[in-house]
Amino acid sequence: MAYSQQALMYQAVLRDNGVPLSETDVQIRVSIKDSDDRVVYTEDISTKTNSNGLATFLLGTDGNSVQINNNFKAIAWKDGKFFIQLENNGGVEFKTHAYHPIGSVPWAFATFDANGDLDDRLARIEAYLRTKGLIP
Repeated sequence: MAYSQQALMYQAVLRDNGVPLSETDVQIRVSIKDSDDRVVYTEDISTKTNSNGLATFLLGTDGNSVQINNNFKAIAWKDGKFFIQLENNGGVEFKTHAYHPIGSVPWAFATFDANGDLDDRLARIEAYLRTKGLIP
């Protein structure tokens, strides 16, 4: 049976004084924070940038990373707005590189949190689609 991997694809261009970190091994710390600025998840990722300084990685997997705070699958996506903070290690300590809202809730993840059995979930989906006029 096929299933969706519970992870987020993420990309970031890393620069040093405006110059892309081209073909460079980097350490990135990614934190997901709630609307009260509390860290709900943190992961350290080891990856390599491409020729343009672009780092591409999956957040929430056990690939080239170490989950250091909580469990990605335990994030309650349905509970509100979340923010992502990226820090990169310039060799000594992690420094903030970016901080911004996650544009949309990974709603497919929220289905893993849904209360009730499958029939209840399907009934709630059907009711929602009816309120939007998408089904009679």
